[in-house]
Amino acid sequence: MRAGTGRRPALGLVFLAVLLLLLPAGRAQAQPAAADPPPDARPGLDAALPPIRIGALWDLSGERQREGTAALIAARQAVEALNQRGGIGGHRLELVIADTWGEAERLLRKAKTLVDREGAVVLLGPSTPELVPALRGYADTRKVPVVLTAGEELLAPHRRGRAVTWSFGVYPPRSAVMRVLYQGLARRFIRRIGILASDDPAGSEAFLWLKAYAPEFRLEVAEAAHFGAKDTDMRSQLQAMKAEGAEMVVVWGPRSQGLTLLRSAYGLGLRLAVPPTLLSGDLLEVLPPGQELWAVLPPLLEGTDLAPSHVCAYAVGSYFRQILIWADDAAPEALFAGGAAWDAVHLVAVALQQAMYPPPPEDNATAPAPGPVPPPRTPAGIRDALEHMSAPYIGVLGIFHPSERDHIGLDPGSLLVVRRTPQKHWEPVEK
Repeated sequence: MRAGTGRRPALGLVFLAVLLLLLPAGRAQAQPAAADPPPDARPGLDAALPPIRIGALWDLSGERQREGTAALIAARQAVEALNQRGGIGGHRLELVIADTWGEAERLLRKAKTLVDREGAVVLLGPSTPELVPALRGYADTRKVPVVLTAGEELLAPHRRGRAVTWSFGVYPPRSAVMRVLYQGLARRFIRRIGILASDDPAGSEAFLWLKAYAPEFRLEVAEAAHFGAKDTDMRSQLQAMKAEGAEMVVVWGPRSQGLTLLRSAYGLGLRLAVPPTLLSGDLLEVLPPGQELWAVLPPLLEGTDLAPSHVCAYAVGSYFRQILIWADDAAPEALFAGGAAWDAVHLVAVALQQAMYPPPPEDNATAPAPGPVPPPRTPAGIRDALEHMSAPYIGVLGIFHPSERDHIGLDPGSLLVVRRTPQKHWEPVEK
């Protein structure tokens, strides 16, 4: 059972069956059978306490339906698992869902509905990085916390001009992925690299940072170039990098260009390194056995190849036991979307639990800053809880400990530099 090998016939049947069971419901609670106790009668839940509602905004139709559906199923399973353990202080968690269709205007309308009509106190989403600016802007305007499940940008509220005061994230930021990759290259004594990035705003920013970080790790950029988001060939750029002696080409761009990259690199003998946002099931299916591919992956995307000694191994194992339909040969984009939704739900739950039941202060602990603390189960309270977590959350995409200055707080050490083997497994670059 390996993640990302691309065999999906049996998976599709199981997925369809589960999807038919899950999609009609408007909440994350599965409907109990006649012999089951009602949800509020589960151990630890208090029917007298109001539920805590979490709004979810994902593409459940359109081009990114696979990612949105994976996120929905994972979030529902996460909510169900938390409720079976008593919810949050006896409060039942509920998931209220909206299909964004990949449209920013619809996302904004649905976000307003989830908050104003459904009573959501925190939002999760979106499915695509393209919708992140719209959701971040809504969160800051309406002062509702959002946990982003897609994106690459560092969420640093202290930086001017960034609408991230109410936005948190459960994805590896671009800067962390680059530094982890460059560290892996340096440790394998790779010195000359090529940089190939898309010419869209995200790729252009990545291009600058890839060049800026290289000297820190004693890497020499032999050649650097751009490609267009709709280009059908990158071979001339790759040939120029090979001619300049590049030992590895670091590629940054949209997932849609992964197949073009492979076709362009065919037969050149170049090693390629990519971020998780460029990987797809289609790319891994057609990866030639002789093409060496490196990637920086969150723990979940290594699947059952993940070493038991990894700090996130228990969390990943628990995920696969709950999300059985994604445990066998799931595409990387579906695994990532499901893992982000799972981590987003649990991050909110852990922050709320710590805020409602703070650990006893240590003898030498610094006294908390004076000032009113908002109630934990309000939007302001959830934001405050996420910024002041007393301990990190160990998830399936990494270890997250957000703070006032960093609304992601990912520990880069929880990411892995891996390469694809001819047997279609991931193995650590450093064993």
